[in-house]
Amino acid sequence: MRRFLLFPLIAFLLIASTDQGLRLIHADKSVGTKQSNERIRMFTGMVHFQQDTLNMFCDQAVFYDEQNRVEFIGNVLIDAGNKRIRALKIDYYPDSRLAVCTGRVRIRTANDSLYSEYFSYNFKTERAVAETDIYILDRTNQVQIWGEKGISEPQRKLSRIRQKARLMRIDTTANDTLHITSRIMEYHKTDDPFALAIDSVIIHQGKLTARCDTAIYFPNKHEIILRKNPDAEYEDNRLLGNKMTVLLDSMRLRQIFISDQARALSLADSITGDENILKGKLIRFDIYHNQPRQIRSVGNASSIYYLKNEEEKQGVNFATADTIDIFFKEGKVDSIHIQGGVQGIYYPQNYKGEKKFEE
Repeated sequence: MRRFLLFPLIAFLLIASTDQGLRLIHADKSVGTKQSNERIRMFTGMVHFQQDTLNMFCDQAVFYDEQNRVEFIGNVLIDAGNKRIRALKIDYYPDSRLAVCTGRVRIRTANDSLYSEYFSYNFKTERAVAETDIYILDRTNQVQIWGEKGISEPQRKLSRIRQKARLMRIDTTANDTLHITSRIMEYHKTDDPFALAIDSVIIHQGKLTARCDTAIYFPNKHEIILRKNPDAEYEDNRLLGNKMTVLLDSMRLRQIFISDQARALSLADSITGDENILKGKLIRFDIYHNQPRQIRSVGNASSIYYLKNEEEKQGVNFATADTIDIFFKEGKVDSIHIQGGVQGIYYPQNYKGEKKFEE
């Protein structure tokens, strides 16, 4: 009986004097036993451990001597001052300061939160690895990111999400919430934060749907840069080129710039499939109050434009110039303005010969 009563005290003293500085502050009950020839110590009831500036709280803790591992179970909280980690279960290794967390894992700092089902965090290196149903919230920039697996390195201010990665920034004033999906998503929490979407990128924002291989989103600048085969659709308009920049006014779409083999296609006739085609070195697509207002092509500009008077077709006009503007009315192509070194040809509606559109 005397040995049994002394064992919890011995267990406390052993933990309190470890080289790693792990100390038991409180437990309602402690019991020592053996499991598979390994001595373990069990602590239950309002358990509180401390190591340096770390405070660990849980319902039950099991200390494995040979593994030098503590298993925290039930309502687990590790408070590191600048961050708090909660989980159903945490395996903690005092020598490496590694916490392996499972079950409804939440890590919260002053400006960010991360949720997952599995999460390992090294308090020495600040390196974090998360898996299964990851959710990251940047409260400062109102950015939310989801994915299957990921890694976070606070020292590099980098989070990298892969498999079904998705970013969302909610517009609280209108229905213009930004959605970006990709196979890989990096979020760089620098002074000028940005998200890098890689592989099979799809962007939805209001009436805009865009696809590309790589996209960079700057939430503070309200800017999205699309690279490698960008292809965007806005109502009956399609925009193509090798590089595309989308500018937002707050969260509302304002302008799209296309460069390097820039093309803008606007549907002229839904029955025949005829399209107004605008090309140039640089194309600017303006949106006003969620409707297209103007498309401007600058530098070696060319256009194929189907003319209409009311709803009656008037033929097609091909032109080249320094600058070509296409204007919209109530979201539909209304007129065209051509200026600077103008050349072209007009084909009437009843023209039966071959139409040549040579640049």
